[in-house]
This record gives sequence, C-alpha cells and structure tokens, in this order.
Amino acid sequence: MLGNLGNKDRRGRQARIGHHGRKLRVSRTGGVSLRHAVRTGRIGLSANTSRGLRLSSALGRGTQVASQNGRFILRGRYGKGPVKFNLSKSGLSASLASDVGRLNLTNPGRSSAKLFGVQVRGRKAASINAGMLAATAVVALIKMAVVLLVVTAKALAWLVAAATESAQALLARWQTARSNKAFGAHYAELEAFTGGLDSALLPDDASRLRLIGHLLLNCGRFDSDQLKSRLQERGASLRSKRQRAELTALADPIELGSETTANMDLDRRQTWCLLAARGLFHGKDSETVLELFLALDDLCLAVDDRTEAQEDLLALIAEAGRIRLSVQHAGEVSASEIQDP
Repeated sequence: MLGNLGNKDRRGRQARIGHHGRKLRVSRTGGVSLRHAVRTGRIGLSANTSRGLRLSSALGRGTQVASQNGRFILRGRYGKGPVKFNLSKSGLSASLASDVGRLNLTNPGRSSAKLFGVQVRGRKAASINAGMLAATAVVALIKMAVVLLVVTAKALAWLVAAATESAQALLARWQTARSNKAFGAHYAELEAFTGGLDSALLPDDASRLRLIGHLLLNCGRFDSDQLKSRLQERGASLRSKRQRAELTALADPIELGSETTANMDLDRRQTWCLLAARGLFHGKDSETVLELFLALDDLCLAVDDRTEAQEDLLALIAEAGRIRLSVQHAGEVSASEIQDP
C-alpha cells in the first residue's frame, strides 16, 4: 500500500509511513532518494543519492562495521526480550522496549518511538516511552491486585468451607458419641431388666424369632388389622400354607406368662426383644448371626419403610449380636460385620 498506510509491523502497529522500495526510498525525515546495493558474502556496498557511498561488513551476529563517506560506523545490537544492549563508537548502552518504541536507559536522547506510523527520536521519544511504560506498569499493578484479590477470596472461601466441614464433622462425632453413650446406658438398663423375665417362656429359636418378628412389625405404621392384611398380601407368593399362616400370625398378640405384647409399653417390649435376641444368637457363628439379623431387617422392609421405633429395636438386636451398623447414603443402615468380643 502506498506510504505503508494500513500496513502493520511485527508488533501489530502501524508501519512507519514512507516508501522503502528496492531502488526508491521516500521518508518523512530523509526525503526522496535513489538507492542501489550489491552484496558479496558478508561485505555489502550501497550508493544513495542522499547519503552517499557506504561499505559495510558483518563481524558477527548482531555486530556490523561500516564506512560511509569516509566516516567509520560501529553498530551492534544484542539480547532477547524487552531489554537489549546497543554497541556504538561512543560505548555500550541498554534500551527497554515499550508498546510504542524503545527507551534508551543510559542515553535517553537516543530513544525512539513510533506513533501512528510517525517515527520520533530524542528526548520527546524518551518521554513518550516513559509515559507508556508507566501506564503499562499501572495496568500490570491493577491486574496483579485483581488476581491477588481473586486468589485471596478463593482462599478465604476454601478456608471457610474447610472450617465449616470440620465443624460439622466434629458436631457429628460429638452427636454420635453422645448418642452411643445414651444407647449404652439404655442397653445396660434393659439388660438388667431381662433378669426379671422368665426365659423359659421362649424355649426355642422358633418362639424367639416369632416374638422378635411380632415386636418389630407391631412398631410399624399399621394397626393389627392393617398389618394382617399387609402380611396376607406379602404371603401370597409363598407356596407353603404353613409359611403363609406363620407370616400372618405375626400380627397377632403373643402371651408371655401373665402379660401380652398388646398391653406392653415400649420399654417392656424392648426388654423382651433383647432377651429373645440374646437367646437367638447364643452359640451361633458370626455368619449365622448376621444372616438372622438381615432376615429380620428384610421382614420390616417387606411391609413398609422402617419406623424410628423399628430402628431402635434393630439397634438393640444388633448390639445383642455384636453387629456393627453403619449409616449409608440416603439414611440407609447397613449391617457390615460382627464386632470382636
């Protein structure tokens, strides 16, 4: 494009306004000139109508010596990145790149800048570069401050979340310890009460299982008639009439000496349940104990979801069998293993 208008340099800025052809050169400061150059190896010879004759040679990477109209020239540029070193007859200097040019740090008068394609040199260029570097530094500081604020906010959020999670975990452990302590005291109290019960009223495992199943089902959400109807529906899939009758009979009250389960309060039912569970698990291996417990739990779930009273009874039964209970997701309780005595 004529005059380089619209052309971009390597950094995406408007290229220096002028024409730099092979024979013809036009610039704002140099005017119009004709040029011709030849090169052999590292040696170059050029003739310019404005600047005269020039003989140059490269000594090494970034270093050039030349003679122009009898005047000796030494030029060197070294380094990568924003800071570069310049070599001339007057010595070594350092320059710093900005978005508009380069600021000579040791000799500001040799700075250069380019605004909208117009090349500026000297003190004015140094001022422009200094202003641009200051603006760039301010923007960088603002960005750094924003990043620091974001990182600090994220760190604080993480600390708050971690502290909240730790507090919740501590609270859960404290509540569990408190609940276990209360359960242990209640279990010991019920265990003492079992001494006043007649274990002969539960002579075999069948009677013990029937009592435990009856107590568990009658702690559910249904009354006796509703429970019997529910058990009849569940027993319809059983082939044996005897099994169907035994399942349905779990809804009927059980007489234990001079009392009946229908007239017992909660503590009395838990005491009888504990006595039956201890007798049921006595002398059996851990695998059998776990299978019996899971069968009782399945019996509750076959009718409906567990109630709180059923979970309390199951906890007593698990303790009698030394079964460890663990809470799974969605509040589900899992019997995992038998605790060592």
